[in-house]
Amino acid sequence: MDEDELPFTPERVLDETWRTEVYEPKMKIFYDQVVRFNHNVYFAERLLKFPARILGIPAEKTIFLRYILDNAFREAILGICRLTLDEKTYNDSEPYTLLRFYKELKNHLKGPYHENAGTEEKRQLFVYFQQGQFPKQDVLTKKIRNLRNWYFAHLDKVHMTESTEDVQITVKEMKEIRDKLNKRFETLSFNALGSNLFLFPDYAPEIFQSRSSSDIEMILDCIARTGVLLQAPETDADYWNRHGESMSPQAIQTFNYWRKRCGLPEVNLIKGATS
Repeated sequence: MDEDELPFTPERVLDETWRTEVYEPKMKIFYDQVVRFNHNVYFAERLLKFPARILGIPAEKTIFLRYILDNAFREAILGICRLTLDEKTYNDSEPYTLLRFYKELKNHLKGPYHENAGTEEKRQLFVYFQQGQFPKQDVLTKKIRNLRNWYFAHLDKVHMTESTEDVQITVKEMKEIRDKLNKRFETLSFNALGSNLFLFPDYAPEIFQSRSSSDIEMILDCIARTGVLLQAPETDADYWNRHGESMSPQAIQTFNYWRKRCGLPEVNLIKGATS
């Protein structure tokens, strides 16, 4: 799209010197952090969905996956705080979050977009920026901040022996905060990158129309094939009948998805017969 067709661009609204010397290099650093955050959310979601129990993979054979999941989740929480919520650094200086960067950016608007200009252009620009507001005081961000302060970045003496139930974050909540963080970055980039460019192509085939399997899917395929229950309809009919009959319809559906994915025929609900 031609620059003239965009309502706002860095070239149009920012002082040239500040844009080239500060805005562009710092946006590259922020982009790297946002990409890392998005990948950690993706890894956590993908690993949580892996049905190890349904496939008959014993817990002692998923230790690596569980540690990777835990690390991805922790890094995602730290990434949110690093980009949006942190208020002090080790030396009590103000962390350079997206919010602080936005405040700095407002001091380097030019012409009719200058913060003190009483123009329609400035009004429209600030309406645009409001689309990327990031909540810092809602229930979800409070839970994220508490997880970071009490368990991940530090061990809080008061909370370390207490249940973490009140600060648990679901995948749905993590994706909700991901979308808000991405929107904050997109507005600061003036949508220069377009939406959804925060994952490598193999991790977003529906966007990039990638036909190759990602590394994480190949790893999960290898682990899935070791599942005792996955192979049982062909290798141990008695074992399959004992365990398959207790599976819910939803579990059977998931089981059959992985059977097909691993090159095996689907099973019927009756006595585990294969189709």
